[in-house]
Amino acid sequence: MKPYKSDIWLSWSWALVWLALPLSPRLSVMSLWVLALMVLINAFQRKTRPDRPSITMFIGLGLLFLWHMVSLLTDSQSTVFWKDLERKAALLLVPVLMLFANGLIVNKEKWMSRGLFLGLIISGIHMLIMGGITWFHYQDLNEVIYHNFTQPYHLGAIYYSWYVSIAIFYLLFKPQEGYVEKYKWLLLVFFVLLLLMAASKLFVILTLPVVLWKVLSSHLSLKARIITLSGILLLVFFGLQPFYTRMAEIKDPGFGVIEQAQFTYDSEFNGLSIRLLQWRFGFEILEDHKAWLLGVGVGSKQNQLNEYYKKYGVYTGNPELGDTGYLNYNFHNQYMESLVGGGFIGLVLLLLVLIYHLIYHRKLVLFPLGVYIMMGIFFLTESVLDRQSGLLMFCLILCTFVSPLHNGINNYGSPSGR
Repeated sequence: MKPYKSDIWLSWSWALVWLALPLSPRLSVMSLWVLALMVLINAFQRKTRPDRPSITMFIGLGLLFLWHMVSLLTDSQSTVFWKDLERKAALLLVPVLMLFANGLIVNKEKWMSRGLFLGLIISGIHMLIMGGITWFHYQDLNEVIYHNFTQPYHLGAIYYSWYVSIAIFYLLFKPQEGYVEKYKWLLLVFFVLLLLMAASKLFVILTLPVVLWKVLSSHLSLKARIITLSGILLLVFFGLQPFYTRMAEIKDPGFGVIEQAQFTYDSEFNGLSIRLLQWRFGFEILEDHKAWLLGVGVGSKQNQLNEYYKKYGVYTGNPELGDTGYLNYNFHNQYMESLVGGGFIGLVLLLLVLIYHLIYHRKLVLFPLGVYIMMGIFFLTESVLDRQSGLLMFCLILCTFVSPLHNGINNYGSPSGR
């Protein structure tokens, strides 16, 4: 196939989208529009046609986007239509780009890894330096983990951990190129360090056992295996204290709190109990409004949840201090968000998209199926699609691995050899 100059620009713009993810949400959006321009230029030159997997993906995400927009338009309480439309645009924009990108000369997985790995390396080194300075000042490891660790990029420890876990899975289960393959195990130790510093319980539990199993079952020499495993175990040892501190809430989940008929300003919640209470409120909202089929409206669900915080006496802050308490805390469950906002129809559309990809990759158990399973579990604890960084990553994951073309031709028009 005849190469064009736009081929390499398309590849670099695809990598730029992934590079920007851990660095800046605004840069992520800007890089997505750069990618759109490169795709359109290249698609015009090559006169490409979409394949069946790309069409199916477009239909699934398109229907999800359409139902979201219908819910907003028919929601009399929604006053943020255009803002929400901009936030959800990735649901339509990314699959549309992949329709046009079908057959273009770009190896999506290779350039994805280049961008994501580099973004994590840049942000990781910076955060470790800032964390070292903070630790030197406070002499307290708790001051440099979790959200304190990722604070320089305002992304949040949980979402950063998600990105790191995806990078680890890709590093472990896909062939790498050049220097990445040469320093693969050193890079793995670095990513594990970032994962432990971000200290997301969910992603540490989902990722660390896979890492240990892969190292033990690898074809490394005994010496290299011992060195790699020792490095990882050493990191785990130093990461146990802050991680166990964050695991304490699971030992005392506080189930009794969520059964109360009323709360006071000093009612104590941890990360687990507040989520369970929010999910309880979600079911009560649907029942009280008889909105099981259509939901209460995508634009109204947060207002409805805020009303239930007030109704049950959950702490809603001190206006004099500018403290809003639990007001505007979402459901912390994407399935609940979809159910309350869009009813059973909205939830079913989301589940169909997820189930299709699980079936499509059912034979690829370790990768990428493991990434999709991890994402499905993540949806249980966070409202991923209500954040632009989560929504963009969701769409990019689906679009990167759904098409067989990612094992096709490389960016210079020759067989990828993978």
